[in-house]
This record gives sequence, structure tokens and C-alpha cells, in this order.
Amino acid sequence: MAFEEDTVINGQVVNNLNEPYPKAVDLDVDYQFTTIYGMTITIVKSDGQIALKGKLVPMIMVQDMWIRSICTNFSAKQNNHFDHFLSAKSASVLTNVKWYDISGSPALQQLQAAAKKNGGNLSISLAVFFNTQVVPQIMFTNFTLAYVVGTIGISSTNEPLMFSGNRLLSYHNVEQPDLPLNSDDSCYQFQVSGSSHPVWMYKAPFQIDSESQRLTVDLSNAISQNLDGSLRNLGELWFGVRDDVSGCIQLIGDKPIPYLEADWYSKGSIADYILSDTENEKLWTSPLHVVRLANVTILSDQHQFQSSNSSRLIASCSKSGVFLQIMLQEVPRFIRPMNYYFGRLEYKEEMTVQLLLTEFGRPVENEIIDVFLTSSNSVPTDGVLAAMPKSTTNAQGIATFVFQAANKIPFPRTYSEPQLPCKKMKLPINGQLYTFLYNASGALDVNDFSDDINFLIGTNQIAIRGYSYFEEPVEPTWVDHVRPIFSQYAHLYPVMRGILDLANYTQVVLPRNMHVLNYSMSLDFNHPSHMPVTRDIGTKMRSMILKWLNQKPIPKYSSSSNPYDTIAHETCIHPCVADSVVALGYTERFFQTNRCQTNCLNPSQDTADQYLQKLYTRTHFPRNGRIRPLLKLIQSYDTDVCSLENLKLQLQQAVELEFATIPPYLTSMYSIVEGCNTIIYQKIRSVVTHKMQHLLQVANILIAIGGRPIIDSNITAPSYPTRLPGGVLPNLEVTLERFSREHVYKVFMGIEVPHNLSIDTYNPLVFNDTIGQFYQEISKCIIHHGDSIFKQSQTEKQAMWSHIIKVINDTSSAILAIQSVTHQGEGAGPTQSNSKIKIIKHKLAHFYSFEEIVCGNCLVSNDEGQLCYKGAPIPFDPLGVWPMQRNPRKDKIPPNTNCYTEAKAFHGVYRALLKRLQEVFDGDKGVLDMIAILESLGVHARKVMWTNLSPPSPVDPTEYPPCAEVTCGPVWDYDWD
Repeated sequence: MAFEEDTVINGQVVNNLNEPYPKAVDLDVDYQFTTIYGMTITIVKSDGQIALKGKLVPMIMVQDMWIRSICTNFSAKQNNHFDHFLSAKSASVLTNVKWYDISGSPALQQLQAAAKKNGGNLSISLAVFFNTQVVPQIMFTNFTLAYVVGTIGISSTNEPLMFSGNRLLSYHNVEQPDLPLNSDDSCYQFQVSGSSHPVWMYKAPFQIDSESQRLTVDLSNAISQNLDGSLRNLGELWFGVRDDVSGCIQLIGDKPIPYLEADWYSKGSIADYILSDTENEKLWTSPLHVVRLANVTILSDQHQFQSSNSSRLIASCSKSGVFLQIMLQEVPRFIRPMNYYFGRLEYKEEMTVQLLLTEFGRPVENEIIDVFLTSSNSVPTDGVLAAMPKSTTNAQGIATFVFQAANKIPFPRTYSEPQLPCKKMKLPINGQLYTFLYNASGALDVNDFSDDINFLIGTNQIAIRGYSYFEEPVEPTWVDHVRPIFSQYAHLYPVMRGILDLANYTQVVLPRNMHVLNYSMSLDFNHPSHMPVTRDIGTKMRSMILKWLNQKPIPKYSSSSNPYDTIAHETCIHPCVADSVVALGYTERFFQTNRCQTNCLNPSQDTADQYLQKLYTRTHFPRNGRIRPLLKLIQSYDTDVCSLENLKLQLQQAVELEFATIPPYLTSMYSIVEGCNTIIYQKIRSVVTHKMQHLLQVANILIAIGGRPIIDSNITAPSYPTRLPGGVLPNLEVTLERFSREHVYKVFMGIEVPHNLSIDTYNPLVFNDTIGQFYQEISKCIIHHGDSIFKQSQTEKQAMWSHIIKVINDTSSAILAIQSVTHQGEGAGPTQSNSKIKIIKHKLAHFYSFEEIVCGNCLVSNDEGQLCYKGAPIPFDPLGVWPMQRNPRKDKIPPNTNCYTEAKAFHGVYRALLKRLQEVFDGDKGVLDMIAILESLGVHARKVMWTNLSPPSPVDPTEYPPCAEVTCGPVWDYDWD
């Protein structure tokens, strides 16, 4: 097979396919050590088949970081965000590698065979550079987008965990050539090395295989870039080795480094050469160099410059009359960590760090390596210590050090000498950071890079966070122990308040929230949904919180009482500046319904709104396509339509029906400004939670009778505006709109209208084609077939979610599940006897819950047993809603705008949610992972909501962006491209 025909070519490398997104976590606020947790790497071949999956060992994403290009022509405020011009190199290992279909790919077959011989793990090396688009209008929201170039290969246990290659080319001690700046890039002035010239090349790990005599150099993070993201044309670059006698440089190979070729990135930016016997022997005792030809003129369409004679020139041994300039040179003695060199310790815990010392790629034995604590204003200064500050390398060149959290660290954090205004004497931060430098005789260590950005942020040092000393209480309480911790996160992540206000006892102890908190705080430390995501709570403190969450019957509020907090309604001050409500289009023109205006719902009088009556008059031809197959079962009692295949088809439509209601509810919920209209937000969120449960429940019924629910498909996924699946409520158009009472009334109450909506029990108003009637047809058909259609072998494939989702194995369990769905959705109606009123009060059906929002008061019973919308107020502040565009779609968003970038990011999470749902339907037990993705969806949705639809002018991204007439909105279409 030709190389070009290999199915791995033009394949995809996918991050956390159908799983919760990985998290980038800083070790500390002072030194970031930003580390990726919970990432799964999946390779998908060009034919769409998954080839392999592997779990990424947590990886520091900012190793070997440098400023690859920068321009000071932007304003000073913009220039502070120089991360748009950064590049970084990272390396790690893929474990738990699972191989799937690798047919058609000889390259993957060879990789698999080699991996099996070396323990099964794979190595991975990534270079990430962020300057994808240096355009002021969009650069402040696309900073999360980047180019990633990397390689996947064989992992060996005798290689460093987080450093690729066993030798290193570096800019250190290289006199930077005095190259003229490009004519269109005169703003390139930023210095990394402290020299008088920019750093043109940075670092490049490499290795030499002695048997094959192959030189492999990774240049993915080595060459500077232009402002448009393309590599700088530095002229002809060659590898070379210096002659010890003449001092000239012998060029390696018969061609220069092909870094300007179009396929450079697609080949991983790897330079690969076969060495001659002489070159191979020489490079085991002499350093490798990267050099450029100094006597050539460089021309291109956009860039033009000639070399200068001001830099030191070296003669070429290979080419007569040709002079060279050194760009990179090898560090002969190379010291780096073998294993984790960052971590977290509780009081008296220990951590082992191994340092590897090599010379020209070979281990150095019997060499003393020192480690020493850097100057620190942490309190205490000896919170974490090295047990022995010196260690001698063994035959493998490894020196071992043990670090211990030797002394108690106070909480909250204190500083002995605050150096910055933001560093107060006390901060609500758990623990202190301790960093250590290391050194060996003749080695190039981190001290030699004190002017390097990696030294400034600490990523090339050993870094250990010592947790604050904590004694676990016998009986923890909210007031004394949990609230001081949770309230910090409530302030740190205000975006979470719309999901769960961690500073509010009432919200925290809701069963659904305690269930999720228990789950996330019990997860493995490396799981992407581990809580807290910052990983800054120690095991003892987390154990205390879990003990509190599991107190029965309810977590203790204080040592004396257990009062509930109240949810106070705040008057919203909209983050966008405007002179009036009308200017932002927030005018609420909707008037309350007749049912709201009636003092109480009178059982002798029908007060159903005329709008609803008109909306649900019988329509014989559903407008959304496929009519449901069991419709005649209710209309004419025709049991012939009740075949097993028709039952499966209508249950599939039930899956589609339940899901089709979720995006409209979520869109309106997401449009509520954080901290505003909190009661309304929680009511909608409660309905969404029920809808997700209904979705899983009806899917279980379909699975139980041998069907396969389909959700991840452009056929089954909804596209808005739309009609509901199965001919349900055919006159209702379901739209995506910002929250308003009118939208709740016309769409949400319309979706949830009960089949029998009437106050007059003797003359009921019957609405046909409702969701209730849809499920009546399914129930009737299941009863018609009986237990024979249920397959016990399918039980294990059903979705499980605590006690909430029922396992279906017979007619009785299926009917009970359907009753649960219909009662939560439609409810029993307000005509129940007085004995049922308390049930209605606590578990109000969706229709009446939405009507409470419309009426502005809770539905309560009076002394006469009448139901009245005269309970606690449900206030609505129109200023607390983003002016989102109606029915957002990709084709309504201008390209190359903030809105386009954020909407596409949201859409990516949405598709991940669909994929994860499909996996759950296919037997995967990761329901809570699906919920984690759903919560991530909310974070992205809020970014979309406050982003202007039209291109904004440059603003400080640390401030709220100004509102345009209309803001962006989440795109729920199945396909983006």
C-alpha cells in the first residue's frame, strides 16, 4: 500500500470524544503550572472509524513556553494580552490504550506492534501556538483557539514522563544573528533572552538512534512566527557539527531543513536524517547545531531581507566560501525530571522526584545533583522541605529526592512580605507553593534560563503545593465548616450561580445537587469532572465535606439549628449600559392571562384561556412530517396498528419528543442574566432536569422491548423553529427565544398543556394530540402486548441514574414509568380532591409551574380548598435578560466575529452531548458524565448570550462587553460545517 493510501492520513485526532471536556488547572495562583486533567485522545481514521483511544497522563501545557511573535502596534492595554503570541511544548504518555479498527493503516499496525513490545503505552508530544488570528476585532474571544502540532509514538519506562527526546538544542549562549526585520513587521521588538536582538529560534528536543543512525529533531516549537501565524523565513537552515581542529561546521545531509514546505505542519514539524558513519560517531561526543547560510538573499512575496555581517560568521566545511550563523546549539549536559515534578501534599505526606542527567544523550553516573528552595515569602518558609538536598546519580543517570510537607501551613494563606498590591496579608486560599531549583556540575539547568519566561512562571522548577493543615471535625456543620469553603468558590466562579449557588444552603441541600456534589467530589483526582476543578482542597477537607453531605436526614446547618436560607430576589442592574429599558428592547408587553387575573380557580366555572383553546383545536394533518403510527389506537380503538414495530417507532418518536423540548427551555434559561430572576431560573431548570429524566426513561422502555434509541443523527435531532415530533400539538411552532412571560405562555405552556385542562369536571375541555394523549397510545399498546415483548437480556443496557430512572423489565414497570413521565409533565390537574393538594403543591406539573411564572405568584390552596395564584411572589425583572436574537442559526451569524467563535464552541459541546447520550443509549453507564457535559454547555451558552451579534469594537476583555441591539445565541442545529 502506498503511503498516501494509509487511512490514518487525513484522519482526525479528537479530544474527549463523547466525554466531559478535560480541565486546564493551575497548580497555584502564583506559579501556574497549568496542567491538563482528564483528557482522552482518540484517533479517527479518514474512513470515519475509530482506530485507538488512550488516557492522557496529566500534562503541563506550558512547558518550554516562549513568545513566538508579538507586535507593539496594538494599544498598550491590548498588548498586555500577549498570550496571543505564545507557543509552548508539552509531552506526556497515553495509558489504557485501546485499539479498534486499524485496517487500511500499515502505520498504525506497526505502531501497535511496537507498543505491545514496550508495555502498551504511547508517548505524545504537542506544540501549541495561539496566534491564530491577530485581528483586534476578534482576538479577545478566540484566544482559546490554537494550532496544535504533535506526534504520537512509542513510550518507554526509562524515558522522562514529560520531556520528549533525550538531547536538546537550545538558544542558550547563542549570539542572536542581527537579521533585519521584515518590512511589514517592524513592530517585532519583544526580547526573550535579554540580548539586543529577538530570539529567532528557541528549543528543539532530538534523539539519535545508534542502530539505524537516524537523527530525529522535533522543531514544532523552535522557529519564530510572523504575525499571521506563518513561520518566519530565516533562510536556508541546516544541521551541522563543528570540526574540533579547523573550527568549521560540517553540514549534515544533502538538503536543508524543509521548514518552509507546505506539508511541514502535517508532518509534525519533524526533521529526519540518516547519518553517515562519520556523522553518527562524531555526534556522540560533539554537540549538534542548527545553522543558517549567511551569504544569501532571502526573497518572498511578502518578506524580504538580507543577512548582516555584524554577527559572528563561521565557515562551512562542506561548502567553499559559504559562511554560517549559529541559530541553535546542543546543551551537552541535560538535566530534567524523570517523573512528576509538581504535586500537592497534605501535612506529613511525601513525594518522590527523580532527576535525569545525561551527556550527549547518555546517562551520567556518580554526579551530585543539588536541589534548593527558591527565595519565598510563603509562611512558613519551611512548610515543604527536601529530605536530602543532595543526591548522587545512579548508573541510569537518575538522582532521587524525597520532599515532605514537614510543617503545618496555616489557612487562609498568609504572606510574610507582600510584594504586590493584590497580595494582601491574607487571602482565602488553601496552602502555599514551594518551588525548588536543581543543579549539577557542568549541566545547563533552569538557573541558566533566569531570563526565560518559563523561569518567570515556574514551569521549569520542582513545584509542590502544601495544603493547609486541617483537622477533620467529628460532626461538620454548614455554618462552621462547609460554608467558609463553598462560599469561596461561589465568589470565584460567579458563572456557577445559575447552576448551583454554593454559598446558599437551601440550594446545596436539594437532593439533586447533593447527589451531583457527592459524585463529583468522590471522583478520581484526574477525572475531568473532579470537584473542585482547581484541585486546591486536600483529602481531609474533601472527606469532611463528603461526611457532611451524607448526614441523615439532611446535612446539619449549625450546631443548634437547621434553618433554610431564603432565595432573595435582587433588582437587576444590567451589565450593559443603557438609558432606558426600551433602548435595549426589553419592554415586556405581555399581559397576564385570564387564569391569572381570576382570584381563584373556581371548580364551577371554566376559565381556560381562549388562546390555548384555539391553538389545540384538532388538526388532521400534522405539519412536521411523520405521523405517529399508534394514533388510530385512541381514535378508533384499532388494535391492528399496535404492532411491535409501530410501538418501537412511536417510542423512538417519544425520545425525539422529549429531547425537542429541552433546547427551547435551556435557551430561555441561559438568556437570564446571572444573579437575576433566580426563582424563574430555578423553575425552568427543574423542568429541564425532569425532561432529561423522561428522555432516559422512555429510552429504557424502547431498549427493554429490543429497540435502539437514536439521538445522535441529523434526522432525529431537532432544527428550530420546528413542530413537535409525532404530530403532537401540530398547531404549535416551537421557537428559540430569550426569556419572556409571553414566550413561556405561548410556547412552554403550550408544550405542556394537559389533555384534560378544565376546571369544570362535568364539561371537560379536551385538548387533542397532547403529549399526554401521545403516551396514552403507547401505554395502551404495551398493555395489549403484555410481558412477552420485554427482553430480560436488555436490562443491562438501560440507563441508570440513582433511583430516579427505573429499570424496565415487564408491563407493570413500563406503565409506571410512563405514568411518572406524564404526571410530572401534565400532572393530574387542579381538579384533584383536597387530599391531593399538598402533592400538587410540592410537585407541581410543568404546565402549572410555567403558569406560576406567567402569573407572577405561586399556586396555593386557600382555606376553602380553592387553588389560587396568590402565593409567594415570583418576580420578573426584564433587565435581567440578554437581548438574544430569535431562533439563532449559523447562517444568521456573520463569519469572523466573536459571535461566530463562541457559537461554534457552544455547538461543539452540544454535539459532544448528543454523542454521549447515544453512548448511554447503547449501554454505556456514564450518565453522570453526560450531565457534566450538559453543565459545560451552560458555561458556553452564557458566553454566547453576552456576545454581540455584530462585530464589536476593541474593548478590554476583562470588562463586560457593551451590548449591541441584539446579542448572539446558542446554535442547536445538528450540523455546523
